[in-house]
Amino acid sequence: MTSDGQAPSQYARNNMTEDFAESANMYWSSKGTPCETDGRKRYRARYEYFDKIAQ
Repeated sequence: MTSDGQAPSQYARNNMTEDFAESANMYWSSKGTPCETDGRKRYRARYEYFDKIAQ
């Protein structure tokens, strides 16, 4: 998800599997909370991806 320009962590930046795991955790744990808005701003592509697969 390079289009976001950043990864959730340094470890996720160097490990695609970890990027997916951390992004999924961020998506589901922020869903419906005030943190979701910030997450969607910072990681737009990741949130759009998980929106699609969560349907």
